[in-house]
Amino acid sequence: MDVDLDTIESLLPSGNRLNTSAEVEEFQDSLDDDSKKKLIHAMASLQGGEHAGEICRAGMRSIMTNNCMSQLSGTGQKGKIAFIGTPLYKIILSAARKALKKTIPFKTIKREVLDILRFAPYLPINYAKKKRGKKSNPKEGEFPPDSE
Repeated sequence: MDVDLDTIESLLPSGNRLNTSAEVEEFQDSLDDDSKKKLIHAMASLQGGEHAGEICRAGMRSIMTNNCMSQLSGTGQKGKIAFIGTPLYKIILSAARKALKKTIPFKTIKREVLDILRFAPYLPINYAKKKRGKKSNPKEGEFPPDSE
């Protein structure tokens, strides 16, 4: 199935991913039933992966930046905006269930969404994967000598 990022971007304000919690709230207020259905369909068609975590990450990254996700939490702890119960949360749940052909419980998807939000502050802003070189064996002299 083709990645439907163009459809998602066309539904987002100014064609860009949401970057702040204020943009999320404004976007949610602007959604009507038809645009919600289109967004669910587009997010479900993303090439997310085989399990709920990969699919939720793909969907959330397609509409929000890491900066935005780091301003949200499940229930609004630590001065962040609550995400559970919002229209966007329900869209992500529906899209993940649709992508997984309804074989996974909502509780599992909810746990994955909460994990994504929990770890967002610790990830790079643009989620660019850094290339990691092979780990080489340490050279002699890199470690302090054993003290015996």
